[in-house]
Amino acid sequence: MKSDRGVISGMTKKLGMREVLKIVLNYTSGLEEESLLRAMVRSGKGLKERGFSEILKSSKPRNRELELKKILSTVNYARQEIYDLTAQWLLENIPMDVNEIIIGGGTAYYYRNALKNLLKRYRGVNVTWSAGLEKQVSEVFGLPSLDAASRVTDAYSLFMWMQNQLYPKLKLVTTQR
Repeated sequence: MKSDRGVISGMTKKLGMREVLKIVLNYTSGLEEESLLRAMVRSGKGLKERGFSEILKSSKPRNRELELKKILSTVNYARQEIYDLTAQWLLENIPMDVNEIIIGGGTAYYYRNALKNLLKRYRGVNVTWSAGLEKQVSEVFGLPSLDAASRVTDAYSLFMWMQNQLYPKLKLVTTQR
């Protein structure tokens, strides 16, 4: 989603992890979305082979090896495809003269290093990763998990921006409960 001071001014394409999964499922056979997602999470950003061993269908070692190579190459392709679409969308939709970019969502964290490099083009622009906001939202509102907090970081960041515009010297103070 793209917003300017809280006013939605554009929407993304479907660029989340679900799209990565769809590509992999389309190019492989016999995999289930949920087990594939678990395997990708277990495997991590580096796509370690051990994360995928549980979802292989073949019983013969040589076939398992081929199946694993196919899955890994397809996951790599899908990840790159969705990252490329994400980068293209960002560059087409975020002008160079913005003063802040707030990034959040699971897929953003999955591509964190690549996005950091991409956003270096926006010289002098404050880039905020919403994890800090999620922690702050969780503390301020006493939410039990960062997952719950991540759902309201956009609204909270808009509130903080508006507060800073009206009261630039006012600082948020949180207390531990």
